[in-house]
Amino acid sequence: MDIYFSTLDRKKVIQLPVIPQNVELLNYSFTNEEFPTLNSVINLKNYKKQLFTTTLESFFPKTSKRYRWLRSDVDMNIGTAFFLDVANKEIPIRYMVTDNNKELTNIPVTVENFVTKTKRNGDIAYTLTIKEYREVI
Repeated sequence: MDIYFSTLDRKKVIQLPVIPQNVELLNYSFTNEEFPTLNSVINLKNYKKQLFTTTLESFFPKTSKRYRWLRSDVDMNIGTAFFLDVANKEIPIRYMVTDNNKELTNIPVTVENFVTKTKRNGDIAYTLTIKEYREVI
């Protein structure tokens, strides 16, 4: 499994070097409104699909060559700069999950929360919360 993020114009693309433990694929919930009718039957109305939201927890290595098993050469400087930049600019990015070159998820998202913490070995642990982005037309 691989996880990619990119700007919508695809000028910047990063692949997460370490896959988070629990990767949620698209999982939608729906809200329904119940209301009684004259003959006491409850009807459902307004099947609204909620926006997909997930939190990824992993780390960026101090250097891209630190571990042989890394999925990409994205180090702590590249990874944190990418997410801080898009969060500060408040622009949507693309979230893609692939497995054996098969696309499992490919949606625009916004960065809702990005928290980093330096580990004792110099790597940067992060928690990233993203939410599906839908353009209002």
